[in-house]
Amino acid sequence: MAVSKVIGKRLGGSFPGAITRTGDQLVQARTIAEIIKFGAPVKFDAVNNQWQNFENGDAETDIVGFAVRAVKQALQFADQSTDQYPANSDADVLTRGFIAVEVKAGTPAPGGQVFVVETVGDSGLEIGDVVATSSIGTGVTVALPTAYAQFTTPKDAVNNTAEVHVLVSRV
Repeated sequence: MAVSKVIGKRLGGSFPGAITRTGDQLVQARTIAEIIKFGAPVKFDAVNNQWQNFENGDAETDIVGFAVRAVKQALQFADQSTDQYPANSDADVLTRGFIAVEVKAGTPAPGGQVFVVETVGDSGLEIGDVVATSSIGTGVTVALPTAYAQFTTPKDAVNNTAEVHVLVSRV
């Protein structure tokens, strides 16, 4: 009789913007006018029918999902090696499901609240960065309600990613 072994405690993290579990995800495509990084929180501009970056002054209710790292066809090989969507292109956004995001500060825990940097202050972070803490020096964060989105894994030590579950689509 063969004995099975378990090696390791959990799978390693993924790349920011990667869909981490399939079967119950909603991904929508729209055009963008500005660069959007993979895994970044995104808002919807209904007037222009475009995705936009989260900005200073935006509320947590403006966030509709996270930019997905999608495999796209390209005419040049170099276009595939970036960590963002180029301006004036189409972008995919996960509006419900599981996605890997880069966590810039704090220690995410399963079921924990997701925060997004709204005002930088002295934190050294950028507006739109995902963090796992409400306290970032003199900067300000907005908290996503856990009924909308929550962390499902701790932060991976190699690439600082954690899985976020977006429970409800807002678009």
